[in-house]
Amino acid sequence: MKNLLAAGAAALALTALSACGGGETSTAEDPGPSGSSGSPAPVDGATAEPGSLPDFAEPDYTYVLEVFCYCPQTGPVRVTVEGGEVVDAVTVRKTPGTPKGSKAPEFLRKSINDLIAVANDPEIDDVEVDWPEGSAYPRRIVTDPIEDGVDDEATYSIRDVEVG
Repeated sequence: MKNLLAAGAAALALTALSACGGGETSTAEDPGPSGSSGSPAPVDGATAEPGSLPDFAEPDYTYVLEVFCYCPQTGPVRVTVEGGEVVDAVTVRKTPGTPKGSKAPEFLRKSINDLIAVANDPEIDDVEVDWPEGSAYPRRIVTDPIEDGVDDEATYSIRDVEVG
C-alpha cells in the first residue's frame, strides 16, 4: 500500500512539475546538423542505450536550458559554451527570487555534451531522449536515476541553439 501511495504522490508531483515551466514552448525547427560528427541521431522518443548517443560536435554555441526536477526552479537559462566549456549561464526571465540576467546556479551550467553524457550514463535506470531525426542535438532528455526512487527524476529541455 505504501508503494502505491508513493507512486501516486510521485505521479501527482511530476504532473505539477511539468506545469512549472511557465508554459513557454519553442516551435522553432532545428536546422539539423551543422558540422555534425556524422553519427546518426536517434529517432524521436527513442530510449537511449547507455553510451549510444553521439556528442554535439560544435565547440562554440549558446542555447536555452530548462530543467524540471525536485530542485530550485530558476526558469530557463541561456548557456554560453566556448571551446566545449561552459563560460556563462544566466537566467532568461525573472522568476520569484531570481532576477532576469542573474548568474545561474552550478547545476544549470551544463553544455549539451554534459547533458548527453547524463543520457549515456549506464548507472541511470531509465532515460528517454527526444532527438529529432537528422538533428545534431537532442531536444529533451528525461532521466530517472533510480527506478524505484522518489523525487530523483529530471527533465532537461534544450532549445534555441545558436552555433558560432
